[in-house]
Amino acid sequence: MDTQVDIANRLVRFIDNLPNEGGSTLVILKGHLLLEEIITEILKVKLKDNPLNLKVSDKWMYAKKLEMFWALVQGEFDGKFWGALKEINTIRNKMAHALEPNGIDERIQNFIDSFKDHPLYIASKHDSLNLQYSIACLYILLNSYLNRIKKI
Repeated sequence: MDTQVDIANRLVRFIDNLPNEGGSTLVILKGHLLLEEIITEILKVKLKDNPLNLKVSDKWMYAKKLEMFWALVQGEFDGKFWGALKEINTIRNKMAHALEPNGIDERIQNFIDSFKDHPLYIASKHDSLNLQYSIACLYILLNSYLNRIKKI
């Protein structure tokens, strides 16, 4: 079971590693890695002591981890949450495979807009921070979920 210090340490690590400068490419790449890291940790907890002896492999790509995560917890999160986790992967892949990906600014804005009615999301008066706040929303939800399942 995580202590409050463990939970706080994960959040501090998130804040320390998610840049607030350097443009949307760096924010997406780092945010994607941080989200993948916590999804991996959740999968390890969920798959611990499973009867099929399934293990999370370091070779699994984000999309495969997300599919397994969805299969294990699909009823516990709403559709916008899943859409956002998939969309950040799509954005990241487009950025990683093209120097100037078409439509990326619109995709990022749609990603941000998907959080506007979420209770955790607080829009910044600085538009440049809204991407970070959107990724932070996902991370906080995942961190809270990880804390709940570790208590079981």
